[in-house]
This record gives sequence, C-alpha cells and structure tokens, in this order.
Amino acid sequence: MTILIEQTKLESVGQLSNKTQTLLSLIPQGEQWLQVMLNDKEHTVSFASEAAFIEEVGPGLRDTSLIYFPNLNLTVGIQALSAMSESELILFIRSDASSNNAAMNKLFSEYRLINDEAFKVLNPQLINQPLRWSSTFDENIQLYQSLSYADGQFDVSQSVKQEASEWAQEQAQTLAEFGDYYCFYLALYNDSDGNARTLNGILAQLQPVVLDNLDCPIATYELDQKALQRAIEQWQAEGNTLGFSTLSAGLLNVGLNLNLKSTESIESQAESYIASIQSVLKNQLATDSYINQSGKCRHYEYSLSDRTILLNLNAIGCLSLFSDRPKAV
Repeated sequence: MTILIEQTKLESVGQLSNKTQTLLSLIPQGEQWLQVMLNDKEHTVSFASEAAFIEEVGPGLRDTSLIYFPNLNLTVGIQALSAMSESELILFIRSDASSNNAAMNKLFSEYRLINDEAFKVLNPQLINQPLRWSSTFDENIQLYQSLSYADGQFDVSQSVKQEASEWAQEQAQTLAEFGDYYCFYLALYNDSDGNARTLNGILAQLQPVVLDNLDCPIATYELDQKALQRAIEQWQAEGNTLGFSTLSAGLLNVGLNLNLKSTESIESQAESYIASIQSVLKNQLATDSYINQSGKCRHYEYSLSDRTILLNLNAIGCLSLFSDRPKAV
C-alpha cells in the first residue's frame, strides 16, 4: 500500500516523527502492520498529517482507537494521546500505577483522565443490564462524570438514589442519558418531593424548549479561545442560539437551573436560562481546552466562580453546549 502523508510518500517507519513512532508502538502489532502495508504497492491512501494517519491505524487494524496501559490501569483514545507531547507519552509508558508520581498526577489532572479503578463507582446495581450491552467507553466516561457530580452536589440517602436510578432508567436509552436523567431527578427531588408524575410533567414542558435549541454551528478548523468566542458571536448574530449537545444534556442543564417554587412558568424559566447562558458564552473566554479521554471530542471549559461550563466540538465539527453545572455552595 502506498501511503502518502502531506503528499509525501512514506517509505519506512523511520520517516515518521519520534512522537508518531511512539504512538504507533502503543498499538498492538501496529509497527508490523505498517511494514506489511508498505510492502503492498497495489493501493494508495493519503493523509493530511501524521496525526490523521495514526488516528486511523487502530480502527483499521483492531476496530478501536482505544489504547490500554496495563502499567497504569488506564484506557485512553489515540486522539487524546496525540494531543500529548512525546515526553508525556514516554512518561505514560514508564510510570506505574502504584507509584505516587507528581508528574503523572499532573498529567491525569491536565488531561482529565480517569483510571479503570475509578470506574468502580459505576455501581451495576443502579443500572439495568440492557443499558450496558451497547455502551461505549465514551458513555461510561459521561456516566462516571454524572455520578461523581451527583455524589458531590446532592446529599441524599441511598433509597433516594435508587429511586432516581429507577426513574432515569425509564427515560434513558444509553448510559450517558441515564447519567443526565439521574442528576435531573436528584436536582429537583426536594422541590418535587420525588414525585415521578411531577417530574414527568416537568420533562413534558421542557422537551419542546430543548428540542428547539439543538442547532449548532460547524467549525471547519480547530478553535483557540478568541476564535471560539468569535464563532459563537457570529452564530448568535445570525439569530441562533448555541444548541445543546443532546436532548438529555439540555434537559439536565435547564433542570439544574430551575426553581420549582418560583411563580414563573417552567417554560419561561427555561427560556430565561437559555438566554442567560448565551450571554455568558458570548462575553467570556474559555479557560481551558482538551481532547476528552475517549478521543471522541474536544471540550472547551469555562471555569467560572459559580459554575463550570463545557462546550463540545465533535468529530464532524459540531460545536454545542455539553454541560453547565453549578458548583457546590
């Protein structure tokens, strides 16, 4: 197979940068596969960059872009690894999960990594088996983030958590949706007395509002902080709102900002919230940006005094509002 990278023919592994060779070595049989492909001259494939090339090796060879580090008990998408420096990758290879390595701890924090041990918080007793059958690694990450947020934000009994789980399973089709609905239930539990009929009624009122706010702009290039802000300003100037990533994400974002004791209607509160968050995004610069652990998207983080907002830029360039979570008082 003739492989062209940036219009240059790849003749040997040694032509690749040290970082790309390191990434290739992390893919089981990756180096051997590449040598076999280079010996086959029948077909030609072209890649815009070495990053684009390495991101396709895993799916083509093993039908997955995930890399497992047994020394760290850690799974990471190749896209997230590509965002790291060569020295950071070498640190991943040489470190051990049992050692208290300050440099490694910094990397875990910087790239928002979760090791497999931490996923034990995903209590199988809370979630029925069918939701797990088709779950992806990315959905497990989202579920972990939702359950971790719920544990830190809502002081409720185990019986209430079980009620929230049962209600969420009635609404959800995926693990990510389960996490959203689980948090939604707990966020409104006190004011609704955990009444499923009340919560179902709130959902029915919110769904048309959220469904009307799912449009998102398409970014054709990677955005820095200022380019991101300009893209949002331009989108809004055309009369649009930056839409939610999914229906359940939108419902949770709105739900976390509802006051059921207010005399203002649910729909009116939802519209007010959506207008206010658009203003925040227009007038604030993102404080950080990173590829998420599964490698499925880039997150833009706004760490504000009272909340943390995440925007999501997915593989097709759709920019959307992923989460808006108030911080614990």
